[in-house]
Amino acid sequence: MFSWQKCLWNTATHMFGAWVIFESMVTRDIGNVDQYNIDTEYDFIIVGGGTAGSVLAGRLAEVDHFKVLLLEAGGEQTDKIKIPWFHLWLPNSPHDWKFVTEPNYNGALKGFMDQKSWWWRGKAIGGTGAINTMIYMRGNRNDYDYWESLGARGWSYKDCLPYFKKLETITPQDHQPDFQHGVSGPMVVEEARHHTVLRDAFLEAGKGFGFRVGDQNSGYQTGFAPLLFNIRDGHRWSSADAYLRQTRGNLHVALIAHVHRILFRRRTAVGVETDIRGSKMKIYAKREVILAGGVVGSPHLMMLSGIGPRDHLQEMGIPVVYHSPGVGQNLQDHIAAYGLTWLTGASSAGAAYNPFVYTTDPKTYWDWKMTRTGPLAAPIGVEGNAFVATKYANTSWPDIQITFMASHPGFDGGTTYKDFLMISDELYESYFAPTAFTEGFSMYPIVSRPESRGRITLASSDPLVAPRIQPNYLSHPQDTLTLIEGLKIVKAIGDSEAFKRFGAKFYDRPLVPCSHLVPGTDAYWECWVRYLSTSDHHPVGSCKMGRKNDPMAVVSPKFRVYGVRRLRIVDGSTMPQVISGNINTPIIMMAERAADFIKDAHLVR
Repeated sequence: MFSWQKCLWNTATHMFGAWVIFESMVTRDIGNVDQYNIDTEYDFIIVGGGTAGSVLAGRLAEVDHFKVLLLEAGGEQTDKIKIPWFHLWLPNSPHDWKFVTEPNYNGALKGFMDQKSWWWRGKAIGGTGAINTMIYMRGNRNDYDYWESLGARGWSYKDCLPYFKKLETITPQDHQPDFQHGVSGPMVVEEARHHTVLRDAFLEAGKGFGFRVGDQNSGYQTGFAPLLFNIRDGHRWSSADAYLRQTRGNLHVALIAHVHRILFRRRTAVGVETDIRGSKMKIYAKREVILAGGVVGSPHLMMLSGIGPRDHLQEMGIPVVYHSPGVGQNLQDHIAAYGLTWLTGASSAGAAYNPFVYTTDPKTYWDWKMTRTGPLAAPIGVEGNAFVATKYANTSWPDIQITFMASHPGFDGGTTYKDFLMISDELYESYFAPTAFTEGFSMYPIVSRPESRGRITLASSDPLVAPRIQPNYLSHPQDTLTLIEGLKIVKAIGDSEAFKRFGAKFYDRPLVPCSHLVPGTDAYWECWVRYLSTSDHHPVGSCKMGRKNDPMAVVSPKFRVYGVRRLRIVDGSTMPQVISGNINTPIIMMAERAADFIKDAHLVR
């Protein structure tokens, strides 16, 4: 079925890939990269050149007498990374660590391959910010006040707001300078240069239900909004672009540099053992070693180096430097229920954002080449956002996030998006296949603050072997209950008058594994959640920040690792609880604060 369309889609996307390489070879360069002249001693060694590591490297190197080394296991940002439209092809590419979770056998991920989930994490300079959907979002002010109540002293929203303002240059007219926003920071924030009329219908639907439509990053989050992105002049703008473009002689960046372990002298971190392009070497830090390897990389390296749960390290044959039971624990991730689809039909051709239509239109390429506008200047179909409260939450701290997409899981005939989500062949063919190459839209609810907790553990003491990731999705019953309510809200939005002028009709084919249940009932939606909920790719928490007397806390509120000296962790793994929204911007904020903490500790003011 649709074999000619699949052939055309694949041919067009491959031809476009070749065109991108030809057209954008000189659009952006990251400075400071000099992996062939690495010294053996620095003041600071930063492990991980991702979202947080790039910020830290750029900020610490502002101090002329600080000598800084940034080590990144991946390589350069290639041309495909630069075009926002291509984000769907970056996971499971050479720019991705290609992590896959352990199977979930507690009633989750039933409709996904082997009951597993992709956990794509960036393996390139810029990290996951170089392969994500580029969404700019701060989270809810209550998130940070709650962190402080959990023991992260000094992390209230009022403490964080100056750093959100410091990092951003925001350009939409309705976000112009006020006490909530910044206009001179390194991270550029824009509305997408292309969106469909269906996004406007989504915002209209929100108004129809009585919700506020406007800025969700100004301290009041509940309501509907067009999405904002870290995109500059039609290109992805990661923290590597923002913080590493200015070449500084005191900053070295080594790529293809895989750190195998932290070097300790007693309980003092003194350096790292690394492999740089096949050459093993030991590099020493006079002041600090800083881990910025992310939610998977940082706990992995900690345990490989002897910091973690004692019994587990001994089981792996690793000498214990310090017993830290919280390393790898407290793992959290936003889980989303995918698949609700509305078809708009031929009468509204072009109203939806079916990439199949745009990929075969030469004007798409011309618009991007000449003016950096059009579909290629925005992520595929990702256009709107809402935060709403179910009956389990209050309106000032909503428990459901809704992403609006002007496309749907069947838009490409099962050639790309199915694998992006890891939907099983059986479920795709039985449910989504009839929607192949049709116009339409989709929305999915996301649990903003999941109760379920997972863990990361070692599979081997070999640093080249990926750790085990067990997210334990839906292990807490509240997450399922919240998603059921979220699906009901999404269904009501999609069926609203705002979409009817496009002939929108809910794709009401019963999900085969749930066909014995009455559609629309709580039992049916629970079955849907069990089969079609998976990661929204915001994992955090595996090296929790908290009080020293909290046995599960790994780092202090200033990111110092408990039990050892001269070692910090600065990345999303330190979040005590996942924030309500996408996590990239909060991680940049955390790294901005960490840079000031570190400067204060090493400079005489």
